[in-house]
Amino acid sequence: MVIGVFHNNDLPSRGGGFSYKSIVYNGLRSSSHEIIFIKRRKFQNIYNFCLIKLPFLFKVFRLFDTRFRNVDLLLCFEPTDFVISDTPFIYVCWDLANYYSNAFPEIQQYKSWSYTTIIKKVAIQRAFAVVVGTNVGKKQTIDLCHIDPRKVFVIPFPARELPDCEVFIPNDKNEILFYPASYWPHKNHIFLINYVKKYKNENDFNYHFVFCGADKGNLSYLKEYVRRNSLDSFFTFHEFISNEELFRFYKTAKACVFPTLIGPDNLPPLEAMLLNCPVMVSNIPGATEQFSESALYFEPFEHDSLYNSLKKLNDSNFRSELIQRGFSLASSRTESDYIKQFHNVIKFAEGYIKLCDYKNYKTKFQ
Repeated sequence: MVIGVFHNNDLPSRGGGFSYKSIVYNGLRSSSHEIIFIKRRKFQNIYNFCLIKLPFLFKVFRLFDTRFRNVDLLLCFEPTDFVISDTPFIYVCWDLANYYSNAFPEIQQYKSWSYTTIIKKVAIQRAFAVVVGTNVGKKQTIDLCHIDPRKVFVIPFPARELPDCEVFIPNDKNEILFYPASYWPHKNHIFLINYVKKYKNENDFNYHFVFCGADKGNLSYLKEYVRRNSLDSFFTFHEFISNEELFRFYKTAKACVFPTLIGPDNLPPLEAMLLNCPVMVSNIPGATEQFSESALYFEPFEHDSLYNSLKKLNDSNFRSELIQRGFSLASSRTESDYIKQFHNVIKFAEGYIKLCDYKNYKTKFQ
């Protein structure tokens, strides 16, 4: 079977999306199927949107878009991979934030919201199979899109292994709290800044926050907010950093703190666990399912909740137990196991594809 995978000339600075696709791409290389890479076209969302609203254009567009003629199955690893065609496809749904968490400007702005909401729902309904990371995600997908539960597969995200490198222990007495996330509003960096603003004068406050990630339009606002409140000494802002630098921060940080408001399928907490870095995550739907007792949870709008969680980490026995539980969980979420489960989804879709000569099939109504 010929499987088509979209290749968008991604850069590592894209963050979690790039990391996830790299894991799957590398895993598929060992597949018995023939894998071909398909370039995603510019304005693909506009193309999809036009066909949804004006379906009579499909036959015309199909004559010019020949990318899928030799493909038996398409794999769509992110929302922008989906393209309306007659080719069967598997769709990976990271989240349904445009339905459940649409207060953020990156989602709420009408152009983004309309494209994402309409196109994602069509993609899920037309897909031969849908892959999600949690049972919470599965329930949301079924409830919103009214699809057969049997075609929704739960595969927990894998823990990405970072390259081992030399670690330098910092001389600074302040303990590092590390947050690796792109600077989107929904990543909730402002919560940590306001946390420092509230607790910086406490006797036991000796933390320094390190942020890193691609600027998605919010970095200048965050830096200005820190400067305006005279908090510069408590924060270090990095944009994209290498895997080696990421490794060093995980190994030297007191904890990886992840106050995101959208998820829970985020890769950094699992990366941290695999490197024996304690993890603290926001208590959003699906988080406890993904991390169980391997992480500390806090309410992402309540500073006292984060304060109490940090106090628990000061207990060395508790911290050691948390690290052990985290490592055990992350070690069980291997890249190879994820690929193995994904191959089972491909096998499920293949069963339907082999019902007929799918590529050349035409109904008597056409």
